[in-house]
Amino acid sequence: MVPCAIGSAAQERSHDASTQWYLDPRPQTVNVQKSPMSNSLPLALLTISLGLVSTVTPALAQIPAFPDAEGGGAAAVGGRGGQVIEVTSLGDDGPGTLREALLTPGPRIIVFRVGGTIELESAIWISGEPYSYVTIAGQTAPGGGVLVSGQKSPESGIMFNNAHDIVIRYLRGRKGYNSNQQLQTGDPIVLADGVYNAIVDHCSVSWTSDQNMSVWSSSNPAHDITFQWNLFGEPLSSHPTSIIVGSGTNTEGMLDIDIHHNLFITPGHRLPNFKGKRGRIINNLAYNWGWRATGFSGGVVADVIGNIYIKGPATMAQSTITEVLWRMGGDGQSGGPLGDPSIYIAGNTGHTNADPAADNWHMIAECTGWTPTNNPMNPSYRRNAPLDGGAFPITVHSATNLEELLREECGAYRQLNGDGSWVDNRDAVDGRLIEECRTRSGGQLPVTEDDVGGFPVIPSGSPYPDTDHDGMADEWETAHDLDPNDPTDGNQDADLDGYTNVEEFLNGLEANPDNTPPTVVATATPTAGMAPLSVQFSADASDEDGQIVSYSWHFGDGAESTEKDPAHTFVQVQDYEVTVTVTDNEDATAAAVISVSVTDDAAGGNGGAGPPDGSQDQSGCGCGTHHTNSQWSLGILVLIALGLRRSRASWAL
Repeated sequence: MVPCAIGSAAQERSHDASTQWYLDPRPQTVNVQKSPMSNSLPLALLTISLGLVSTVTPALAQIPAFPDAEGGGAAAVGGRGGQVIEVTSLGDDGPGTLREALLTPGPRIIVFRVGGTIELESAIWISGEPYSYVTIAGQTAPGGGVLVSGQKSPESGIMFNNAHDIVIRYLRGRKGYNSNQQLQTGDPIVLADGVYNAIVDHCSVSWTSDQNMSVWSSSNPAHDITFQWNLFGEPLSSHPTSIIVGSGTNTEGMLDIDIHHNLFITPGHRLPNFKGKRGRIINNLAYNWGWRATGFSGGVVADVIGNIYIKGPATMAQSTITEVLWRMGGDGQSGGPLGDPSIYIAGNTGHTNADPAADNWHMIAECTGWTPTNNPMNPSYRRNAPLDGGAFPITVHSATNLEELLREECGAYRQLNGDGSWVDNRDAVDGRLIEECRTRSGGQLPVTEDDVGGFPVIPSGSPYPDTDHDGMADEWETAHDLDPNDPTDGNQDADLDGYTNVEEFLNGLEANPDNTPPTVVATATPTAGMAPLSVQFSADASDEDGQIVSYSWHFGDGAESTEKDPAHTFVQVQDYEVTVTVTDNEDATAAAVISVSVTDDAAGGNGGAGPPDGSQDQSGCGCGTHHTNSQWSLGILVLIALGLRRSRASWAL
């Protein structure tokens, strides 16, 4: 199965796949014949016999939705290869709105040309196969980003039903109080019947009247879903919950629903309430919950790994119970899956366990209904090894060092610049919640958003120039040898890594990301001698894909120079470490260090090891040329290029 583009007429074509691009992610059946010139993956001839075909891509290994996507929903294709739709209006409905973009059939990548608050007056209900394959790229919004408010709506916000391959990133969803709110509605994002291959990443959600987010199926179970790096905060007190995973009729098919690296700040409970069949709860932080924290039901198969539970001012007295609860259920429906549970729990910290390395089994208790108890969990329900990580396993961090990372990187905290770099842009609500978590402060659950300051002002800003409206900034296209006037090059894959060019931009690939750092060789003559010692330095630097733009010498005695080949006189008697740093036109650097030894007259200058000018010993002693470690070698050192580049750090244990 190879993704192909949909054309306008039936035809058969052969393509050199090494030069073709992703255009449509939907799988089509093709006849693949390897080129006789190739014994490896990138080059293949693909003969395609379809009713509607134009261009194809090489058969690449499966890639995640974006490079940092992990867990069950990481394989989501999103709108890869589809049309780019611009949101140009903050209105609820009509041309240029988010609603119109979401309700446009076919693969699509939604970018924002306006920042501010979108006030929904009713739910956006995206239902059916034609509306699959969608990416919402909130990181493209200018100004303060984009916030979707549901204050004017008595319903939930963005709802997906029987759709798949959904990518939602850097979106703020703040429901807000509505006196006419319908019962059990008010979730800013809902993944309902039949949703699969969906990932919600770096979103900020608060002031909800049901859950912050939910995965709930009535008939066709949802599966393969990831919630990662989100900030879930302050659901309203009428129904203050964060995430529920379950089904009214069939929980057995709710598989690989993973919730990892999220912040839960001042929620009531459901962190999450998990009634699906299989999932992973990894590296989340829950602070200041009200009643209970994480709950499971029925024959769930789950991992609970490396989470942090911190009580706060809103935590009720009965929450002295364990951090994790399991209740009998197992009706295969709303009570959770059939059978006995299988739970792996390790590496967590909380009020019942301060040491993540300690046995965690006492952190989970069995209860009747949701009545808080500390009844010991049946040890037969314990699993001694985690689940298989799947195609895109979740990176697990130690709970010991996790909190600062989550506070810094969860939520819709940044946006894209026109050069592909990231810029921080947290709004006031997230900033307050994170500070409350850091200082262990905060209060009770709000009745309305006005109790905690109300909706923030989101500046509109100015979008990055995009002449051809292909989703990529002109500046970024120019830096990557693309054409800012060609609207078709966004769906090409210039480096053949499986991500289209517009995806590379959306993923935060900066200008010239593959810049090779420079190299530098430094010399000094002499490197040893009596004070005052005058030394001539020289730097021989090169850069294979750019040019050297600066030299910076630090002589170790407080003196500096920006010359390429400076001279310097050392007065004090001591050993010096002299450093030269060179920088290229892409801000990559390399450095070299030379040791210089300055002695006094009483020490015999260079100690008799050789002439102070650094030349070889020609004394005729018959013992050949003598060298010391530093006194009269030329001190040549080729430095390790530091290659400093601005990019999101890769975190690991």
